[in-house]
Amino acid sequence: MPPSCKQPGCPLLATGKCLEGFDPPTKCPNYLAEGTADAEAPATHGLPVARVPEGIELPAGTAFDPGSTYEVAREGIARVVILAGAQRSGKTTLMASLYELFQEGPVGRFSFAGSQTLPAFELRCHEARAASGRAVPDTERTKPAEGFRFLHLALLDMSARARRNLLLGDMSGELYDSLRDSYDECRKYEFLRRTDHFVAMLNAAKLSEGHHAEAYAHARGLVRALLDADVLRRHSHVTLLTTKWDLIAGADGEKARQRVLELERHFEDTFADRLPHLHFAHVAARPATRAVDFAYGLNPLLRDWLDTGGLPPPPELDVVPSQRQFDHLV
Repeated sequence: MPPSCKQPGCPLLATGKCLEGFDPPTKCPNYLAEGTADAEAPATHGLPVARVPEGIELPAGTAFDPGSTYEVAREGIARVVILAGAQRSGKTTLMASLYELFQEGPVGRFSFAGSQTLPAFELRCHEARAASGRAVPDTERTKPAEGFRFLHLALLDMSARARRNLLLGDMSGELYDSLRDSYDECRKYEFLRRTDHFVAMLNAAKLSEGHHAEAYAHARGLVRALLDADVLRRHSHVTLLTTKWDLIAGADGEKARQRVLELERHFEDTFADRLPHLHFAHVAARPATRAVDFAYGLNPLLRDWLDTGGLPPPPELDVVPSQRQFDHLV
């Protein structure tokens, strides 16, 4: 009788490895030497011993580069959302606050169902937590050297009992500046054509300080550059998103709110002919004042991202009727 083990399921015979991790296996107290029988050992009746997997491969947890997103997209329904804006417009803060919101429970009809980039989310949330030692919550800026990165959320649509994958794309404000200013740079990022929702961010802090022309020109110029480079197309869903809404939500922000409405009308007049799917939204991902609640506006924004997609519908095919009589009976 060959060497065996007292423990059921031990892969000793199949792989030569000890279930308990002893090396060599002869040191294991359950090891049975060659020619030794054990009354308590389970009989295999000549059947092969099941091979026990050596381990489960876990995702690295870091943010995805664009090429790594295809594995997630192939799993099922996936929405790709690009958050684009100037420096300090709130891109990373929005992603971090959305992640923290799901830690408290479902957001609308969506509940958390997993993520392959949990450590990346935690890294972006760290400076907003007490453990960071900061007196005022903050968010670490996305660095230009990181290039384009995606964070992943798997969500359960509780009404449809269906899983949805959300890929949130982000890069530094400096790199978005280069896209706005260069046709050739836009063409380098042709993977953006896969975008379901392109979110151009309008920083309300700039508006409240009277720098609305600068903030709006950046958002408008970025969208125009991507359209001219044929990266954004007619089927693309584009949102002009005013961030840090708490800074103009109070009673003294009426003038700024009217200015936002004027900018939204101008944005629509500028792009309606080229972009039929325009949206407008206001959020305060991490309010600095008590004018609005934490994560204000994220619930409807998330719903819009997951309920509508930017991909064009498949082409209609001309179906030629079958001439076989049998096919008409099916």
